Amino acid sequence: MRLAAALVTLCLGLGCRARAPRAQGDEAPIAADAAPAPRALVPDEAVDAGAVDAGGVDAGAPVTASAVWQVREAQGATLDPNLRVSAPGRPAERTARSLVAGDWLYAGDLVRVAPTGSVRLETQQGVALSLGAASVGEVPRYEGASWVASRGRLGLAAPSEGGATGRVDTPAGRVMVTAGRAAVSVNEAGETQLTAETEGVTLWASPPPPGARVTQLSAAERARLAADAGGHPILLDVSLDERAANLRPVRAEPLALGAVRAFDTLGQALPRPRGPREWARPVAGVVVIGQLSRAGAGDLADVRAALASLDADAGSADRRDRLLAVASLALGRAAARARRGRDLALRGGDVTALVQLARLDERIDEVAAAARSASP
Repeated sequence: MRLAAALVTLCLGLGCRARAPRAQGDEAPIAADAAPAPRALVPDEAVDAGAVDAGGVDAGAPVTASAVWQVREAQGATLDPNLRVSAPGRPAERTARSLVAGDWLYAGDLVRVAPTGSVRLETQQGVALSLGAASVGEVPRYEGASWVASRGRLGLAAPSEGGATGRVDTPAGRVMVTAGRAAVSVNEAGETQLTAETEGVTLWASPPPPGARVTQLSAAERARLAADAGGHPILLDVSLDERAANLRPVRAEPLALGAVRAFDTLGQALPRPRGPREWARPVAGVVVIGQLSRAGAGDLADVRAALASLDADAGSADRRDRLLAVASLALGRAAARARRGRDLALRGGDVTALVQLARLDERIDEVAAAARSASP
């Protein structure tokens, strides 16, 4: 048990500290409007089986990790640029401040909206994103998505002309909108609900993690862990090692007009949509953080599996793109779950921080390196 407690303390430090900014000389993503777009990292119908989605759901150039949003309207919102990815000519900021109309958001920027606030963003390609009260989201540091939503309600819209596509990652999967609109909600527990307000909305739902459950520690075990972890009892629900990599299937689901899908924290489909009262209910932080940790461990295992497959057998360009798409989808789910869990943990109570997702930044760098090596 002492060894487990020591590992917990180590992972707490890894998972909570800010990522060091890249040096100016390091390679950094190029803005989407300043260079040709990279190959689309769009998942197929069943990536693990190698089957190609016959629906041809991709439309337009992909949004990359360095794509910028411009703030059109902002009320009661804060910008935290502490993890902003460095790039030549990009402003370097490390202090949180109020978000104002006219600001630009870059890869790594985090936005928090106050309980009475709202924000409206837009890309140069015309994709629009509206963030509701008490929302938390960020610009991803990986390719394949344009936004990571970890809490709150948002609206995503893509123009009917021009071929622009919006992609938002949530704890339950990725939402893609092509020439349409969708409404997305993520509650305190990380449960996600999606409504297709028009056609042109596609969902890639998260595969539920195998054996998902929460293991409660005994009072004596919690007290012992607390003594070695700064006085905070810690809930451990999975081992600190990532589970065996197995490339779980991810399937695309084009949604009909008005379709509603809802998923719990672990990515399992809910039997019915949540009502407003249910959606706003408080959660038991320690249990939810354990569930987010377990689901995030599965996400990181998926990334590792995709990278291992790339190393073992590069295969065709299409296969490389499919494997990179798996990695991108998994990184998106992990990023949304990590932010949700860390925000719950930092409120205090009996949990200090997530244990399971300390390797997220490392995996983001590994996927970026694999994408560069796979490029022609």
